[in-house]
Amino acid sequence: MVFRDHATQDSTHITCQYPFVSDILAIKANLANLQADGGGYGPEAQCNAFTRVLYAGWKDEATKVAILITDSPPHGIGEDEDEFPGGCPLQNDPLRFADRMAKLGITLHVLVYEPTTSMEFSTPLDFYKGIVQKTR
Repeated sequence: MVFRDHATQDSTHITCQYPFVSDILAIKANLANLQADGGGYGPEAQCNAFTRVLYAGWKDEATKVAILITDSPPHGIGEDEDEFPGGCPLQNDPLRFADRMAKLGITLHVLVYEPTTSMEFSTPLDFYKGIVQKTR
């Protein structure tokens, strides 16, 4: 699952989903083609990616792991210069999605680009620790 930000900051896409595959080379190729550019400064549309994760076509018997790789927080957690300080404009709530992931057996891991994220934002590390704990 790939995400950017809402159309006011980025016009390419909000989310893009790759199919589940067992071919490690295909996974590596998908990751190698990603570029973290575009969008604006500040929070991004992680909540839209969480929504797609919930409905990604998981097999019941699968070990379900989602890995969020990010350099910014989601909208609505109290960051300055957030274009959507009330949260996702599509009303996707990251705490509610973390609870739903846990109920579906999806474990979330978050890889945060550091030290840049901590230098530019005040809240994401605590926020991410909290939602990761909800899915364990």
